[in-house]
Amino acid sequence: MSHVQLIASQWIDAVNAHDPAAIRAILDDEFIWELGGSSTSGAEISAEAWRMWFVGFPDFSFETLRVVSEGDIVVSQLRMRGTHTGEFKFRGTKSLETALPPTGRAFDLPGCAVHKVRDGRITRLWAYWDTATLLTQLGLLNGG
Repeated sequence: MSHVQLIASQWIDAVNAHDPAAIRAILDDEFIWELGGSSTSGAEISAEAWRMWFVGFPDFSFETLRVVSEGDIVVSQLRMRGTHTGEFKFRGTKSLETALPPTGRAFDLPGCAVHKVRDGRITRLWAYWDTATLLTQLGLLNGG
């Protein structure tokens, strides 16, 4: 495993441990997280976003399916799972300004995380998953 792959793996492990402090420790202070049409800037704000996510999905986890890297970029193909048993709100987006009450429903969907690593810290994350499918599986969009 390369050094940049190890850093990305540590981030996944910190998320799976539901440890915002460990997530924060891996991120550069100027960290940028891009998810679809929105982005979140700053390591502290990212840690806060994960705290909010863990409230809504206390059993959330990533399963790493495949990892490839080139230079300072690491791409992790992931499977994401969780059960919506607490209120949740996305941090850094205007698409979900009020917390959603728990539905008690589970989700299971593929995703992808692309990390850029510099000097042993993650400077940027491009996250790709189908939010519409997530919300449909939770019964929050038609079709669920």
